[in-house]
Amino acid sequence: GIAGLSVDYFRRRFQQTFGIAPREWLVRQRIQMSAQALIESPQLHISDLAQEFGYEDIYLYSRQFKHVLV
Repeated sequence: GIAGLSVDYFRRRFQQTFGIAPREWLVRQRIQMSAQALIESPQLHISDLAQEFGYEDIYLYSRQFKHVLV
């Protein structure tokens, strides 16, 4: 793994340190950044915003947006 750590060890240490799994942390960061982009540019279409932040599936983006911010 990266930095000489196994994936499982990294995942456990990350969870112990931050209280959430690495994937959940990443999702939250992406959604929060996309929400900020939407505030700064409200004319953006949701599909463009989703794609800009790495989501090919607009429905997945919408579900995760609601999960993180609602």
